[in-house]
Formats: sequence, structure tokens, C-alpha cells
Amino acid sequence: MQPTHPTVREELKRAYPGLTDADIDRYDALTSLRVTLDPARSAAEIRRIDAERDELLRTKMPCLGQIENQFFARMREAHRRTRTPSRIEIVPQTKGPRGT
Repeated sequence: MQPTHPTVREELKRAYPGLTDADIDRYDALTSLRVTLDPARSAAEIRRIDAERDELLRTKMPCLGQIENQFFARMREAHRRTRTPSRIEIVPQTKGPRGT
């Protein structure tokens, strides 16, 4: 799990002035922990983590998904515009496949 991108973090704090780095860090830590747990053995812990993550989203950053989607769409578009197309050079053979 990747931590929240610095640009997304700044956009979140701009959208929610009361949001702190500690809030975002806590959300990242909970998300990272959740993906490491075995659902068959840790169902109660997963429910607790989900409840805390949902509470953070609901109270501190309800538009996280929307902000992330917009950010990654801008990144994909920037990559598409700056990517150079692959070049394939075909060199004709002067001899046959066995060197004849």
C-alpha cells in the first residue's frame, strides 16, 4: 500500500482546513494494517479497522476518493502527453537466414 501522495495530501488539506497530517497518516496506517490481516482469522480486527477508517472518512475527509480520482486522472493525462512513442527499426538482411 502506497502512502497518500503528497499532492493529494495537500489537496485534502486545502479542501478540509481542519485536516492534519496525523489524520492522513492514521488513515494510511489503518489501510496498510487492514491489507495485511487474514480475513478468516482477524474478522473482528478488520471490522474495527474499517469502522475507524469509515469514521475518519466521514468526519475528516469525505471526498478523499474524488480527490484521488481527479489527481490520478491528471497524472495519467500528463503521462499520455509526455510519453514518446516506441520506435522499431527494421534492418534488412543482406544474407539469408543461414548466412548464405
